[in-house]
Amino acid sequence: MKQILSVLLLALPFSVSAAAAEPVDVAIVLAVDVSDSITPSEYLQQKQGIVTALRDPEVARMLEQCSGNGLALTFVEWAGFHLKKRTRQEIEWQKLHSAADLQDFASRIERKHQRATDGFTDISNALRFSAELLARVPYEARRKIISVSSDGGQNVSPPGGDRNLSLDEMNEVLRAERDQIVSQGIVIDALVIANEDTEVEKFGPLDQYFSKNVIGGRGATITTISDYMDYAAGLKANLLAELNNCIF
Repeated sequence: MKQILSVLLLALPFSVSAAAAEPVDVAIVLAVDVSDSITPSEYLQQKQGIVTALRDPEVARMLEQCSGNGLALTFVEWAGFHLKKRTRQEIEWQKLHSAADLQDFASRIERKHQRATDGFTDISNALRFSAELLARVPYEARRKIISVSSDGGQNVSPPGGDRNLSLDEMNEVLRAERDQIVSQGIVIDALVIANEDTEVEKFGPLDQYFSKNVIGGRGATITTISDYMDYAAGLKANLLAELNNCIF
């Protein structure tokens, strides 16, 4: 009996430590719009902008100023159709501590040759998918963020409905999705590309649209750029703001 008890006691600390999640200062889902409104050349500009932002020395310095547990990052490309989801996790969760880690993640994006999908602008599904990834993140994150970028507003009804919704109804669904996600302690930030005149005619100024319908949570950030050539600067601004909230 004593031998059995000793084995159990020895095994207990190992079991507890094995079950404990490794901590990170922040977990970020980088959720990138690849819907039909984004041309092949804009997609390439977007991809290169992400790579440039992740390799920026200032982003690396800010990461290294966090409390020391690092950043968990994953990369998602999203779009959508009625009755059909078109969103994929292109790069799984990776823990980053340094400029070298950021370089490695950027290189994985750089090696991507094709976009994951195309279709309508389904922000609601992108947020839902990203929140599900954060629920399963294999780290214990002090702060959880969805960093979503897009050049338009919600223009597809959610899967499973029996009819196509009006734009106002779609926005109601989007806000409800946002509010439910924020209630879980998740922050939703946005990088808005305001280069589509037709989107502005339909939804109004996109920065106001995203402020009203998309972003939320403590310290939520929105950055607006005028074209994809500014994508790197816009994403860098968002990343610096997100990492700055992890310094204490």
